[in-house]
Amino acid sequence: MEYNIRKTNLKDITLNSNEWEKAETIKIDSANWSDFTYCPETFVKVLAGDEGFFVKFKTDEENLIMECDEVNGPVYKDSCVEFFFNPDPVNSDGYFNFEINAKGTILVGYGTGRSPLRSRLPEIDKSIFKIESKIEEKGFLLKLYIPYSFVLERAQGAQKIGDYIMGNFQKCKESGVNPHFVSAFPIISEKPDFHHPECFGKMAIEK
Repeated sequence: MEYNIRKTNLKDITLNSNEWEKAETIKIDSANWSDFTYCPETFVKVLAGDEGFFVKFKTDEENLIMECDEVNGPVYKDSCVEFFFNPDPVNSDGYFNFEINAKGTILVGYGTGRSPLRSRLPEIDKSIFKIESKIEEKGFLLKLYIPYSFVLERAQGAQKIGDYIMGNFQKCKESGVNPHFVSAFPIISEKPDFHHPECFGKMAIEK
């Protein structure tokens, strides 16, 4: 399976913009671990702008938890959506993890695997990600912007955003009712763990 990231000429895209109609949709529906079968219907769209990626999540998760308010705090315990990706797989083994809870609190890390091979990025200015979130009667919507400059300044060995990236999208919640760990591309591991770059899928970027 390959995901295609379409291009946009817009400098900014709001959560409810019609521009999202250009994007290809990918579903997060791989419940990889038999002890966690809850799989809220969740979709992702990504558009590539001139200066960054625009990412939109939509999920119908019930019983939302939104407790974490601290940047780089444990948002994965809450109702959370995630985007892991290697921006330049030709030249680098490192990948980013962007994790955001339903009210827009973000965690960002970088490394080649789990700790100690990974660290949370300090001194993050949350405003550059232009996060928008909307709680619905069932589930939530969330938009995230990832500037290429932010990525390339921190990705060790990465030289450019090329013709494709490697990554995965996830939906999770560790606490409360219906804990779950679901991904777009299947993950093979004994227990819930999204930090498996060998399971990343290809995401081709439209020229």
